[in-house]
Amino acid sequence: MLRLKLFGTPAVESSGKTPSRLICSRKQLAVLALLAAGEESGPSRDSLRAFLWPEASHAKAAHALNQLLHVLRRDLGTETLCLGSSDLRLNPEHVTSDLGEFRDAWRRAELQRAVSLYSGPFLDGFFLRDAPVFERWVESERAKLARVYSGALRSLAVEAAARGDHQRVAKWWRRLADQAPLRLPLDAEMLWLRRDRPGAYRRALANDALLRVGAYIDDHIDERISLDELARQAGVSRSHFSRQFRLSTGESPMGYLRRIRIERSKTILQTRATTIAAVAARLGFSDQSHFTRIFRRVVGMPPGAYARWDESKPRERTGATRLSPP
Repeated sequence: MLRLKLFGTPAVESSGKTPSRLICSRKQLAVLALLAAGEESGPSRDSLRAFLWPEASHAKAAHALNQLLHVLRRDLGTETLCLGSSDLRLNPEHVTSDLGEFRDAWRRAELQRAVSLYSGPFLDGFFLRDAPVFERWVESERAKLARVYSGALRSLAVEAAARGDHQRVAKWWRRLADQAPLRLPLDAEMLWLRRDRPGAYRRALANDALLRVGAYIDDHIDERISLDELARQAGVSRSHFSRQFRLSTGESPMGYLRRIRIERSKTILQTRATTIAAVAARLGFSDQSHFTRIFRRVVGMPPGAYARWDESKPRERTGATRLSPP
């Protein structure tokens, strides 16, 4: 039995005999990820070709997909790796995945099992050159799965609070703080630990509003996002939201949004698979000039120079803002 690991760094694991060859092709891992994410119906051959060979002719893409599947069957030692003809899915008798187990646990409301399976962001650090459709799909799936994980942690914290299990509340809240794009302040954890339940619950509600704002930013990163819209997501007035946000995160809402967009742009630029103008449009900047100006201010160099920067050297110059959640 083979197990596909998709949370964190992707890999293929074997419960028995080691596969005869290591999977070294990124496209092999990419097609396995697409098949695992397709669940019962599975993706069509046409969609797989569009994801992985967007610029190739239909005949060339079809041949490349057939060859890739043939090599996967050979290297993984199973001729029945996939089921279906036009629509493909992994054969559950031979291949399982942590993604499938995570979804199953979530549907069954087995929340502790679900969070134990989430070992990191979906396909963390994985990218394909010249496959922008696949890259956008990975970003979307990564954000959706992260929100499911955060929701499971919040539910576990609420359940633990209802039981009066303050140690568990602190545990789940800490993990949520590590996961959430807008991290919870340390004093929220201390309130739980001190068993100040009313105060902790009020802070939890405030931070839940901030988490809704983070989810909205993830879903609309390619659009114009106004301060008024973020305040509506938090359910408070614009002025109150700005104060609450700065007190909780140490920066303004629009400063946070700008930083997140620059962080995303750095990841895309590292792939060297698209133009600077396309990155600017994809991340909601008004135009390439606006993006370049903000990027230079935050990182210390223009985006074109960053994309060409020697990967053996630090990506950021001394004094540049460190792009990580507060």
